Amino acid sequence: MSFGLLGSVSAQTTSNKKSNSPGKAPVVPVRTVLVFPTDTKGGVSDQVGDDVVNVEESRLSLTKLYSPIEFLSSIPTVKLALSEQTLTLADVKKPFDSDSKLKKLSGVTGYDIVLVSSIDDYEYDAAKNQVSVVMSARLIDYAGAKAVVRSAAQSATSPAGAANTPELKLATDLVRGLMDKLMTAILSPKPTTK
Repeated sequence: MSFGLLGSVSAQTTSNKKSNSPGKAPVVPVRTVLVFPTDTKGGVSDQVGDDVVNVEESRLSLTKLYSPIEFLSSIPTVKLALSEQTLTLADVKKPFDSDSKLKKLSGVTGYDIVLVSSIDDYEYDAAKNQVSVVMSARLIDYAGAKAVVRSAAQSATSPAGAANTPELKLATDLVRGLMDKLMTAILSPKPTTK
């Protein structure tokens, strides 16, 4: 016997009610996070920036608290705002480093939590075949009266002695590892004071 869509919805609602019973941990709703493309400086390739976004989306999904959606100018509400001229082309293009720009895009899309990251500095030393980067990331929650910001920044340098490794591979491995550390810092619960 098939219940169809209605049956599965009521079954899901029933299972949520059971998990909210006394003595059980409450069900925490999954929140959608609008993930912006990584702002890059210093000649970093778009592929490296895409790898950063992949790490961000993966780490958000693993928490089971967040569902990532990548910001694109083709999101229907963004397209509508562009056609109605409530957004400009500059609003939907990099860099995404302005708080007012992020809040505006959050409001237009309907997602009240955003993740923005940047590669603030990038250097390649050809003599040593080493890459050095400085990266930062911010998770901003606009749901309340005031924005709640969790941020992290760190620098790293690829290991020495990678003579035959191409620059792109060095850079990709380095930024993926560094973004993983930044996401750990951002997603870790903050200590509470009693």
